[in-house]
Amino acid sequence: MQKLLELVSSINKNKTKSVSIIEHGQSDGTKLYQLYELISDGKVTCDEEAFAQLYPGSTNKNPYYKLKHELRERLYNTAFFVDAKRSKLSSRREAMVQCQYYHALSWMLGLLGARKNADTLTQKTLKIAGQYEFVHEYLSALTRLSNTLTVEGRENELQKVNEEIITYTEILRKQVLCNIYLKNIQVQYTKNRSSKEYIVKEISGYLQKLEALPESPDTLRSYYVYNILKLYALMAEHKYEQAIEVGSPIRERVKNYRYLDRVAFYGISVNLTACYIAMKRYEEGAAVLDDLLVQLKAVKSSFNWFKAKEMSFMLSIHSRRYDVSRAVFLEVMSSPRFSRMPEYIQETWRIFAAYKEILVKSGRLSEQKVKGKRTFRLRRYLNNVPTFSKDKRGLNVPILLSQIVLLLQTKGYDELIDRFEALAKYRDRYLNPEVNYRSNIFLRMVLEIVKRNFERAEVERKTAKLYGLLTEAPTDVMNQSYDQEIIPYEDLWEIMLDTL
Repeated sequence: MQKLLELVSSINKNKTKSVSIIEHGQSDGTKLYQLYELISDGKVTCDEEAFAQLYPGSTNKNPYYKLKHELRERLYNTAFFVDAKRSKLSSRREAMVQCQYYHALSWMLGLLGARKNADTLTQKTLKIAGQYEFVHEYLSALTRLSNTLTVEGRENELQKVNEEIITYTEILRKQVLCNIYLKNIQVQYTKNRSSKEYIVKEISGYLQKLEALPESPDTLRSYYVYNILKLYALMAEHKYEQAIEVGSPIRERVKNYRYLDRVAFYGISVNLTACYIAMKRYEEGAAVLDDLLVQLKAVKSSFNWFKAKEMSFMLSIHSRRYDVSRAVFLEVMSSPRFSRMPEYIQETWRIFAAYKEILVKSGRLSEQKVKGKRTFRLRRYLNNVPTFSKDKRGLNVPILLSQIVLLLQTKGYDELIDRFEALAKYRDRYLNPEVNYRSNIFLRMVLEIVKRNFERAEVERKTAKLYGLLTEAPTDVMNQSYDQEIIPYEDLWEIMLDTL
């Protein structure tokens, strides 16, 4: 049922209407149409609900399964009738839909013997694929064209096309390798946010392999991947000034290219924003992020939109624009698509909710509830440790710190002492003093709170030197690290001292 729910949602979202799916007006009474309507209107979400509605009192599910199969096949056919112009796709995605349509149709008509029509569609494919650098589609269309030129005996034209095929084979090879190397790096950070000292060496190896390839023209994609890998390596080493120098030209080229690759623009923008935050250049970071959110407006509530909002929340917290952070939080919580996001995305925002609560309890932010949403529940948050902590990595440090601060604010001293002991063990076991420099210092400061019996003057005296070391080191806000600072440690320390 989940596949069918997704399919109906996609067909409806992309404004597709065709008699090849359901014959509107003529077949409204059929069970096929009834099943489509039930799913489309959100009246059923599982097989049991749909079966009960369509076949009340029956125990034989075979007709229902046949019905599901038929609806799915018709919807597959309908995907070819997607109205790209009305489906609010970006210009490049709209072009890709059109390109794939022409490409598939040209091969199909060629196989059916309609060669002249197939050749016309091949030329249309080449035009779109060339303009938007759809390398795989362009190479495939060239192959079809070479078949036609061979059959027609057009030797001179064939030689030119074959030379182009060789060139594009190298371009495709480079682009495929770029994508493989990029995914190999990105997948390591998807759910596991722990620091990886080896990542710089791994990236260096990938860059060397790309540089050793035969020379070929750069597509925007290969240019972007090669340079974003450089950026990742610099950020992993906390070389944020150098990362900004590398990242700014990438962003400008991506933004001003002849087409907008929204994925590339997103990737460079969020990483560049993180560098600006680390260097406390908040206005520049806000400008980059605002520009990105303008581009994501057409695909609001997409995965990238939620990830961009994470960065927006972080930036507003770090720049102490707490009212803005609340507005971002409420916008995300109010999104109907939030519950459909991957669990680790939802859990990140649950942790953000805890830090928002810390700001509220400290008097730095006024409370404003999300309509239809439960208020923050401290006990539930203290007892439910998110996914990231299962293997002692991920967002463990911000989780542990938020729990300690909330207990300090609510004067839960007995429970606090137990958590301080756990924090000390965690620091000794998992935090590398060099890799997790700021967190290591901060946790040493936090542990002094219990040692000095919650006496503010004593705590401040004992941590003065550590605080000086903390302020000299830059903040890391990207997910290269499992000691991510949601509220900068300097600000969080001030909040903690106010509770003593």
